[in-house]
Amino acid sequence: MDRDEKTGFIGLGSMGEGMALNLARKQFSLVLHDTRADQYRGFSEFGSESVSSPAEVMREAATVLTVLPGPKEVEEVILGADGLLDNAVAGDVIMDLSTVLPDTSDRLSVA
Repeated sequence: MDRDEKTGFIGLGSMGEGMALNLARKQFSLVLHDTRADQYRGFSEFGSESVSSPAEVMREAATVLTVLPGPKEVEEVILGADGLLDNAVAGDVIMDLSTVLPDTSDRLSVA
């Protein structure tokens, strides 16, 4: 399957898990990453793929959604070494759905 047909999802905590499950139930082809391996249970029945890093998510999917605990984690996943931005190509989409202050979103939007 082409990476344009896949959706990446990073952060399967209390908010992210429900969002990702809804996408999986609607037959989105998901590439998942979470720091806790036990968060992947329940997704295999939908054919979702789990990977070991944010970079791997970006290499596998052209659209990536993040739902993370706070601004530190958001900036690390998106801007950090071997993060999403380092592995994105022209036309890729990164959407952060985390609860962060507007200044965090503003900083990320110009990166």
